Amino acid sequence: MTDLASRISGARAASVASASSVTETGPALRPGSGGVLLEVRVNPSARRTALRGVYGDRLKISVSAPPEDDRANQELTEALAKWLEVPRNSVRLEVGHRSRDKTVVFTGMEEGELRRRLNGLLGLADRQEDGRPDE
Repeated sequence: MTDLASRISGARAASVASASSVTETGPALRPGSGGVLLEVRVNPSARRTALRGVYGDRLKISVSAPPEDDRANQELTEALAKWLEVPRNSVRLEVGHRSRDKTVVFTGMEEGELRRRLNGLLGLADRQEDGRPDE
């Protein structure tokens, strides 16, 4: 298990893809109506719920729940809330309820703070918002 995987707490969050799948700047964030938007690529019905890295400009996540009765979407938002240490009600699926490509909105958090937490989760903690190393 990698160092990054050990930082992701919880019995259902486990192995993370190799560092080669993580870009230098992490997933794209953008302001949206009511919060900060994060693009996510989801793989439902996986063996376990886990952060897999970055897929293009999206965060790639596997969830163990099947894509039935909104279970995979619920598991996705619960996992993001837990990993990023934010209240569950501040994470909401905005777009992509029936798609692998989804947009998640985070309310009550500034874009910079969300970027810092995502970078920490992805092992990019010493990077500024523009991807350059901190001085």
